[in-house]
Amino acid sequence: MYFDGMYGLGDNIYQRAVVRALPGINYLRTPWPQLYADLPNIRCVRPATRLRTQAKNAARAWNWATPPASLAPRKADYVRHPGTMLEGLCAAYGVSLPAVTFDLPVCGAPCIPGEYIVGAPRKYVVIRPATVRAEWRADARNPDTQALYAAALAARRAGYMVVSVADLQEGHEWLDGEPPPAQFVWHKGELSVEMLLGLVAGASAVIGGVGWMVPAAIAYKRPMLLLHGGWGAANGPHRIFDSRMDISRIHQVFPDNYCQCRDARHACDKHISNLDEILAKFFAGIAHEQPSDVVA
Repeated sequence: MYFDGMYGLGDNIYQRAVVRALPGINYLRTPWPQLYADLPNIRCVRPATRLRTQAKNAARAWNWATPPASLAPRKADYVRHPGTMLEGLCAAYGVSLPAVTFDLPVCGAPCIPGEYIVGAPRKYVVIRPATVRAEWRADARNPDTQALYAAALAARRAGYMVVSVADLQEGHEWLDGEPPPAQFVWHKGELSVEMLLGLVAGASAVIGGVGWMVPAAIAYKRPMLLLHGGWGAANGPHRIFDSRMDISRIHQVFPDNYCQCRDARHACDKHISNLDEILAKFFAGIAHEQPSDVVA
């Protein structure tokens, strides 16, 4: 079979859990072939996409496959499915999975200078600041930027180095509010997807809103402080999580008045009460967490 799959980074982490169960050899059009490098049944086909970060990764050298001329691509996504994202993908790919293997390949983390390491090796927290993309505005989904700032400060007080990651470019993607106070910053897309995922895999914890970091944390079994924003109808737990996913390490924090709107640019109320207490409890709970053993 030949599938034109999802193109988002986070979507591809969900998609990996489904396509690995397909029988035989299958062709998949995706801008993130690195996520499937260890799956023998998947051959990745280079897509034509103008979305900035997707196109940038697809332009990297890769052993792209060419599907047989007799195969026409079949679109596979969860967009019109009313259930969870994972349910939608299972339906799109025509598979019934009572259980899924939700993982990612072994990836190497980028080198962090020794003087930034506090305590145990790789004792750091990765934070994803809130950003806005001109090509796909989703301002309402972002968490409260003051909450992100407070979370970074709490991580530092707890003895962790804070590493902030983004891929900003003037006029294309920019910070939403003040950046979190991180000791180490990669905000210009310096990290390849392999390095980015390796950074997550080796972290003591990750912090951010709904997006690629959520399925990555689940796949690498990393604790995550998930600060929900708004636009809850499309980004709430009923949509992004599934009973077949182990979300035991995901610590969800909701705004007091969690907005269930369907508007990606709605001015949702994102205020979170008792945030200091929530943060103290989270960092006390991960004090003995060890980095994942999947980092090369």
